[in-house]
Amino acid sequence: MPRLLTFVAGLAVVLVSSSLQAQGSIGAQGLGYPVGGLSGAAAAMGGASAELDPNSAVNPAAITRSNRLSIMVRFEPEMRETLVGSQRAYANLVRFPGFQATGSYGRWVGAIGITPMLDRTWRNQTNDTILVTGIPTESQLQVSSEGAMNDARLALGYVISPRVQVGAALHAVVGENRTFFQRSFPDTSGVQGVSQVNSFGYTGAAYSLGVVAELLTDLVVSASTKFGGDMSIELQGDELRTAKVPARTGLGVAYFGIRGVTAHARVDQVRWTDLEGLSSSADGVFDATELAAGVEALGPQLFGANMLVRAGFRDRTLPFGVSGDQVRENGFAFGVGLPLARGRTQIDLGAQRLTRTAPGAKENSWFLSLGFGIRP
Repeated sequence: MPRLLTFVAGLAVVLVSSSLQAQGSIGAQGLGYPVGGLSGAAAAMGGASAELDPNSAVNPAAITRSNRLSIMVRFEPEMRETLVGSQRAYANLVRFPGFQATGSYGRWVGAIGITPMLDRTWRNQTNDTILVTGIPTESQLQVSSEGAMNDARLALGYVISPRVQVGAALHAVVGENRTFFQRSFPDTSGVQGVSQVNSFGYTGAAYSLGVVAELLTDLVVSASTKFGGDMSIELQGDELRTAKVPARTGLGVAYFGIRGVTAHARVDQVRWTDLEGLSSSADGVFDATELAAGVEALGPQLFGANMLVRAGFRDRTLPFGVSGDQVRENGFAFGVGLPLARGRTQIDLGAQRLTRTAPGAKENSWFLSLGFGIRP
């Protein structure tokens, strides 16, 4: 194929990809979708218990509520429907949004784990007609993104008393994002297809502090804050831009005064605008606020132990906009916890139905969650 045709087709990839890239998902605009660092149990309550949950990567003081060696992993597929105007697209994704190992010694508890901070996985395909040397030519454009910005956390908690626990954690932000662009033409056109693959790497650091306190009988308050350090993005090993890891502040309240039932509420704010120097999104970067409420109750017995029944509601804004406006996400969650082997094994099953809205667009997602824990 003549070099001129190669150049024209390649230029089309570059020009068109920038507009299609943001159409992969309403929730995964900019640098990606904020996964949240929730465990399977917290996700089944809409994130309401995250500040007090030892297996969520949120409050380092909460790990003191796990006073024995444990290993927790989580698997979470997403089934997504995106509506933009009259166009409708479907996607199925699989995430592994959490791993944590916890151990204790006396009043000290330590934990190490990793969870996605921003997931940027989506795929888009469209058929169109472009001009190649002045001739209308049918083609197919595939644009996809895979990878995530991950938060690797080393946390340490200390039990001051049965009523007060504190914690601190170091965070390393690491990860990779691969973007793939391919334009192909029918064999009968005589035009050769072109493709481009870019690999972006992330590095950054942060630290967090937390506290859990029983202020009144049956009323526990938990709070944490995260301080962001420097962060950079690299393309094929060359530094492109720098920014800060987003700062975060959260507050949770839990009430244990109803027999067999625990009620949770949580508010959380993330300063995503700290990432403005890293993101090239023309639709804006916004700070985000999250509100959640949920309950956990004893259910029927299974294999000699009570199941845990969970439900919750979640409402939050997302960091990266669509058409200059911030995206809102809300929905409900439910699930069960299954203690097995006399408490040595825990299985958390849950589902979330979330809806995201933006100007002229709407997105519905089902998240299915499977958490598995071992306590030797």
